[in-house]
Amino acid sequence: MSISVTVFTPTYNRGYIIQNLYESLRSQTNKNFEWIVIDDGSADNTEMLFQKWLLEDNGFEIKYCKVENGGKHRAINKAVDMASAEAFFIVDSDDYLLDKAIDKVIDWFETIRKNDSFAGISGLRGKTEKYPIGGWGNFDSSYIDITNLEREKYGLLRDKAEVYKTSILKKYRFPEYDGENFITEGVVWNAIARDGYKLRWYKEIIYICDYREDGLTKNGRAKWINNPAGTMAYINLSEQLYGEEYAKKSKFRFYFVLRNRYEKKKVQEIMKIDSSLTEELETKYMLFLKELEEYFAAHNIKNVAVYGLGNVGSTFLEIAPKVHINVRYGIDQQKKDMNALKVVYPQDEFEEVDAIVITLMNHNTEVEKKLKEKMGTVVYWRDISSEYWYV
Repeated sequence: MSISVTVFTPTYNRGYIIQNLYESLRSQTNKNFEWIVIDDGSADNTEMLFQKWLLEDNGFEIKYCKVENGGKHRAINKAVDMASAEAFFIVDSDDYLLDKAIDKVIDWFETIRKNDSFAGISGLRGKTEKYPIGGWGNFDSSYIDITNLEREKYGLLRDKAEVYKTSILKKYRFPEYDGENFITEGVVWNAIARDGYKLRWYKEIIYICDYREDGLTKNGRAKWINNPAGTMAYINLSEQLYGEEYAKKSKFRFYFVLRNRYEKKKVQEIMKIDSSLTEELETKYMLFLKELEEYFAAHNIKNVAVYGLGNVGSTFLEIAPKVHINVRYGIDQQKKDMNALKVVYPQDEFEEVDAIVITLMNHNTEVEKKLKEKMGTVVYWRDISSEYWYV
């Protein structure tokens, strides 16, 4: 019996772009797949598009289901229940597949189909057919057999094009929490890896994607904050995987972000942690504030600009008033809505400030050099107090 594939797409208000994916599915050289679409409460023209497409001769079955907004993890659970195929391939609604993607998935899947030590296979995602997101990997062969937890060691960075056995996903379901609509997919992928299941990772691009401003990746920080039960589920899993010390650091990082917004007691309730741990995290938090304030005072820094307004930069904006720092403006590659904060491009002329605070996750000597030429004093936030820095 030949392998069939479920292509699963969760979507929310993506009527303006999902046709790209639809057309790529119509162009597949192998039509032995079904397309399950869970519409997560869209208020745009998505439903009208599918009413039209369901009547067309596509060469594959479409299963369209509209539900109340509940998040991607609930949509995955529902789609797994609906799936009739052996292989389950998640393809987001703003992305699309190369013409031979399904053919390649079926060929690769056949190589691990009867091996119970494998959870599935994975190709690469790319910005184009020639430029993989996160690189090609640092192994010499055309593929490598490892768990999801071993990816970094072999240079398999960022998002890939994983295809799991549907039977595995029926056993490893996403937890669902009332009032929350997000939990990182790592909760399931890492649980599968924890139990020893491998994937066969191939060095071929089959999936083209972009990270859009309305996507989950771009809005990651808010998702973690607004879905604390899901966040703590991921942190608690990390304790099983990486040990108590790693989990403590993760708990502090989450405490740190929440504490910038709420009082100590409220954060304790949100995180559902005991009084002892709360006091330990609060002590560390107050020490962090003290060290930041002392650093800026010692260097006569009061007025700053912030370079980088992503997740980390947004966190710095919240903490700046607590350490008596005035953020005069932000510097970013994109003009973002930061409420009352003025945002300029890196190539613009800068208003004079005491220092530019760089909130990039890693050092970038090219950026640093250009900023120093314009302003003189440049500070990496993570260097001020690296032990407590929020990643």
